[in-house]
Amino acid sequence: MNAADPPAEGAAPDLPAARHAKEALLASLGDHPLVTGCGVARTSRGYAVTISLVAAWEGEALPTQVEGVPLQVRVIGPVHRQGLRDEADAPKNEG
Repeated sequence: MNAADPPAEGAAPDLPAARHAKEALLASLGDHPLVTGCGVARTSRGYAVTISLVAAWEGEALPTQVEGVPLQVRVIGPVHRQGLRDEADAPKNEG
């Protein structure tokens, strides 16, 4: 199987297939304001594509699979940038 081919019916998706499905998902949904991240996760049946959302998806339902690879949807809420710690708060290296 090459990376562009979906897994065979009933076959566990491998890592190249999941990476390819992730890129396809990003191409179609990557600019959506609810999407905060997209990745690949190992599952008990191979690999899945994960998508992280700010809030529950509204409108047309998300697919359950992308190019034959399962899609896991996670609502994680907003993502905030964290600033650097202040020097005074950093642990001191005594050694």
